[in-house]
Amino acid sequence: MTLNLFLANSDRGIVLSDRRLIENGRVMDSQATKVATVVGLDGRAVMAFTGLAKFRSFDSSRWLLEAIGAAGAGNRSIAGAVPELLALLQAKVDSLGITRADDRRLSVTLLGYLYGGGGPVAHAWRLSNYEGDRFDRREVRQAGDFVMAAYAQTASDDVLAYPSGFDSAFTAGEQSALVGLLGERRPASAVIGKAIEVMRRIANEPASQGWIGMDYTSAVLPSDPNLPVSAEFHVGTPGNTVYLPSSADLVHGILLADPSVTQETAEPWLVPKTGRNDPCPCGSGLKYKRCHGR
Repeated sequence: MTLNLFLANSDRGIVLSDRRLIENGRVMDSQATKVATVVGLDGRAVMAFTGLAKFRSFDSSRWLLEAIGAAGAGNRSIAGAVPELLALLQAKVDSLGITRADDRRLSVTLLGYLYGGGGPVAHAWRLSNYEGDRFDRREVRQAGDFVMAAYAQTASDDVLAYPSGFDSAFTAGEQSALVGLLGERRPASAVIGKAIEVMRRIANEPASQGWIGMDYTSAVLPSDPNLPVSAEFHVGTPGNTVYLPSSADLVHGILLADPSVTQETAEPWLVPKTGRNDPCPCGSGLKYKRCHGR
């Protein structure tokens, strides 16, 4: 089970997802795109999943992108597509014939803003066959039927900080810290920095069994519809490729899967953020300040 974080206030929504895929307890891929932006007539959202990744020819990343496109084809709205996606998820997972309940576990969450007459309002929907039907209560059950948990921002409940997936090591103190940053309207970079610190701590816990990767995708969705969605790839190991979210435009029926940019260089040009006196992550053996940190 991998890990996603969903964070929101009245200014922006932030989704962080590790890029690791697990199949039958084994790491299948450490650079998988599990995040997609979704645009509808009624608003914008970011979608991410954790759990069942692949089974025979089934690939959750690709299937979910196609499924949200199909779910929104008629009404072209996010609010209308979510119930349709719930039904599609149930039918698809049932059709796979997976016998072990743990191998069926799958949670899909959409976090975004709907633009009604009263201005943008943050919403979140979790479609899961093992997590409960309430965002305010962390609950894990044996995989069964898919249920939907829904969140709508109110004046008294205007901050959301919610983990999905391997969240047993996510502490109340860490959740409180993220809620505090969101409540103080701190910049997205500050919230993302803290969230990545939390995710990497959990990834290094023995209980995570290597299921959570060290590379992450973040997507920042402003509540203002005139501002663009931004995404960033956060590396834990050196590399030359930037991985970006997929996208589903329900208005025009356009899907874009697994975009990435690779720069061919003799040595990695993407390196983790590192302290100046720490060993350089390129593997040179030098301190960072005397190598790539110069």
